[in-house]
Order: sequence, then structure tokens, then C-alpha cells
Amino acid sequence: MARRLAPAVAAAVAAGALAVAHPGPLADLDLAAHDAFVRQTAMPPASPAVAIVAVDEASLDVHGQWPWPRDVIARLVTTLHDAGAVAIAFDILFPEPDRLGTLSMTPGGPTSTDAALAAAMRDARVVTGVALTFEPPSGAPPPCVLSPVSPVVRHRDDDDPLAGLFTATGTVCSVPVLGQAARATGTINASPDGDGVLRRIPVLTHYRGQVQSTLALAAVTVAAPAPVVVERRSDGALTLAIGARAVQLDAQGQVLLRPRGPGRTFPHLSARDVLAGTLPADALRGRIVFVGATALGVRDVVATAVDPRFPGVELHATVADTLLGGASAERPPAARLLELAGPVAGALLGAALVAWLGGVGGAGAALAMAALAWFGLRGWFAATGALVSPVSTVTGLALGTLSGVAATLAFERRRANTERGRREQAQRLIVQTLTSLTETRDAETGQH
Repeated sequence: MARRLAPAVAAAVAAGALAVAHPGPLADLDLAAHDAFVRQTAMPPASPAVAIVAVDEASLDVHGQWPWPRDVIARLVTTLHDAGAVAIAFDILFPEPDRLGTLSMTPGGPTSTDAALAAAMRDARVVTGVALTFEPPSGAPPPCVLSPVSPVVRHRDDDDPLAGLFTATGTVCSVPVLGQAARATGTINASPDGDGVLRRIPVLTHYRGQVQSTLALAAVTVAAPAPVVVERRSDGALTLAIGARAVQLDAQGQVLLRPRGPGRTFPHLSARDVLAGTLPADALRGRIVFVGATALGVRDVVATAVDPRFPGVELHATVADTLLGGASAERPPAARLLELAGPVAGALLGAALVAWLGGVGGAGAALAMAALAWFGLRGWFAATGALVSPVSTVTGLALGTLSGVAATLAFERRRANTERGRREQAQRLIVQTLTSLTETRDAETGQH
């Protein structure tokens, strides 16, 4: 019994240690499993409440190279507002005064086109984008008009649930006249993981002692004002509630991205058609509209699990869809516990299968158990968006199976050696017996 139990226990301890240490190769496999789950399951439909107005090639052909004069952007804002858009969010920065407009009489003041855009923004529900920086500041911060979010924070203890948020050191924002005219500002930051694939977007970020919201959250709250409530769960993750809707953020305030499909899954409407007034009358009514550049040479693209050239503006549309109650990807409260217990149970199961069914049979059964873990967790993700990695469990099964096979081989080798020794001893005994009999019957022959 001890012979069978010791390798299984050793494999379980090794699997548990790997799960706790979670070295880089296992972390990379977890990311690959996440991407596979996203690609292999049916992607949720895109919400009709969100649309994208794209500065595409057709728009540049009509209105000239980018950036356009801001009076053109002003006409775009006015047209979108008149078309019934409940919020207009710019995934575009306007950090300098427009060089194509007439300078104002006030030194450093807005140009005529800046003033025209600001006037259009005051009449509409506009959210301007802000890029946060995280390098050490090199000088005085630029004059930025920001609209931080003031979430209702529910404490369960003395710790601040928002203490783990990323802290920015600087900003790149629109000129003050546009920041003052906007209803809100929202961050447009999105950083990929180490392998270059973007899977998370920061929804809340600290900057100068205040909490800044992402562009999507700002657009959703401008479209339908509601209190933002943040609460920390028992596993350290955060729950962000907007009215009756809630999504999970990690301890750093990031939401897991669950794409609705490859790029252009959300409706992409050309800015040319908006400005020309050729869209159907209800094309934008009641929708949150994200405005971004998608034309070759000015577009912002990122790599995601479903598209290596995913439009950056569509990231914000996806997050807004999630905040509006659409499908999300979340780590359940028991995810870490399952990923720690799974490898230990898998190692014990793998060793038991080999002990019960033998090396070949046990390995085949362990492979079937690994497939069951993969498809079971993938099905759970498809149904609920709960993301639990199968990698640690499969690793435990592999370690348990290998330890069981190694123990079986070692036992069979020892038994074979013992049997060979017994046979050699029997052969020597037979020879000695025959020699003794020969000596008894014929001494001369026996001595020979």
C-alpha cells in the first residue's frame, strides 16, 4: 500500500507547489487557455445600444487628411446629437489648439474652430478621451480638465477596496476649452499582456488622489446617470455596480475583455455618411456612439484573442456593452481555490487510475479526465462567462499519471530483477545437485 501511496502523495505535493508558485510557463498556458475558450465558444451578440462612427478611408476621401478642422468635428457632433445619440464618446485626443482655425484675441485661447467644437459639445452629451501616462513626470502637468468619478465604496473592513488600482503620473488630454464643454472625460488606456494580446482594460484608475473612469464607463453614466458602487469581494476582486447592473473587476480595477467577435462586429458607420445625412433616421437613435479613427495610417489596432488587428475604438464599445448588462468574462470567487485543489486532486486521481488500470489503461483514462476538465470548464465559461483555467488540473493529472507509471515501471523492474535472481539461484542449485549426484555415482567423473 505504501508503495502505491508514496508516489501519488509526492505527485500531489509537486502539483500543489506548482499551482501555488504559478511559474511563468504555467501562466502563459493559462493565457492560452483563456484565448482558446474565447475562440472555441459562441461569442455573445453585440448590443444594439452601442454603435461606432468611424473616420474611415471613405471619410478621408471626402473631407481630407486627418486631423480634420474642428469645425468639421463640430458638425459631426451636432449631426450625431440631432440623430438621437444619447452619448458621444471620442476615442480621439485633441491635445493642441486647432492650427486650421483663426486665433482668438486672447493669447493661448482657443481658435475659432475650437470654439465651434466646444459650442457643439455643450449642446450634446459628449465624453472626451484622456490618455494616462505612468512614467516619472518630467515637468509640470499640462492643464487638463478632468471629471473624476466618485464611486460609492462599500467597506467590509478598514482596508480601501480601491487601494490596488493603477496610479497614473500624468495625462494627455484635450485642450481646456473642449474639456470644459464636455459632459465627462474617460481614459482610453489599454495595455496588452506580456505576449502582446490584450485581455483586460482598466475601468478605474487613480490619478492625483482621484479616481478616473474609462471612456466606456463615462459614456454609460452620461447616457443614463446612475450611482457607481464599488465593493470588494472575499477573494480580493471588485464588484462594480451601475444601478441594477454589476460587473466584476480584478483587484487592479480591470475588466476581462469578452469580445463579441472579430473587428467590426459592432455597427461601423462612416463619418462621411453621418456628415452627409444619408443614414437612416433611426440609425443612431438611443445609442451610445463611439467615434474613432479606423482608416489605414491613423487607426489604432490591438491584438485580441479573436483578431490580431482589433480596432481600438471597438474595445470601448465592448466594455460599454458589458457595463450595460451584456455578457462578461469573470473570475468566480472560487476560481483560485479550484485552481489550487484541482491539481492536487488530479495528481491523486492520475496515480490511482494507473494503479487500478495499469500504465496504458491508466494513461488513457487520465487523458479522458483531462479532456473532461477542459470541456467542462469551457462549457461553464460559454454558459456563464466564469473563467477557471484547466491548466493546473491537467498538470496535476499529468504528474500523477507519470508518477504512477514510473512507480509501476520501477516495481516491475524490481520484480523482474528478483525473479531473475531467483532463477539464477535455482539454476546454480540444480547444477550443484547434479554435481553431487555424479560424485556419488562416479567419483572420477564427479571430480572432473
